[in-house]
Amino acid sequence: MNLTNYLSLKYHSMQQVVIIIFLFCVGICRGQSPVLHTFNNQNYGATEGAYYKDIDNDFNKFAGTWLYTNGTTSFKITLQKVNQVYRSSPFNYYEDLLIGEYRYIENGVEKVNTLPQLTSGLGAFTHNIVGNIINLGINVPACDDCTATERRVILGFRDPTRSMVEGLRGQIIFTPCRCGYYTKDKVMAEANRQYYLYRR
Repeated sequence: MNLTNYLSLKYHSMQQVVIIIFLFCVGICRGQSPVLHTFNNQNYGATEGAYYKDIDNDFNKFAGTWLYTNGTTSFKITLQKVNQVYRSSPFNYYEDLLIGEYRYIENGVEKVNTLPQLTSGLGAFTHNIVGNIINLGINVPACDDCTATERRVILGFRDPTRSMVEGLRGQIIFTPCRCGYYTKDKVMAEANRQYYLYRR
């Protein structure tokens, strides 16, 4: 092999290496998803591939066990924070969520107990309590005990023992110091009642 052939081969090899590095860098740059705020984001869900993150760690205040007791009646909720859950088509983005399950005992008789489902490996959206709406105390529904800047979390709530009207789902609202149970529809047996649950 003469010097000219050697240099030509070396030049083409270097050219291939540069092209591969360039393509790799372009792929990495295009593959990065923007990290956007979950709270107060007017365009939530509009950016495909984005990660809607609980940047201020609001969900950490609500993760744990909450309990209401009144004699032999109790309502226990356990919430867990899950990070970067993929929301598939047509949404195609990632988000942080709170998931939960509950146990309801009325007059000493267990009516519902979904707490074991928290450790069963279910997908995030199949849990009976799930969501990530962060709301201020001044927003609807009104909270007389909340400050204007106090952040609350609104989660979807499903009762597996009752048949639901398609498209309707109750809501449960958590504040940092108490928990109010609230539903939008009349399908739920406990509609329009409030419980104050305390974090254990």
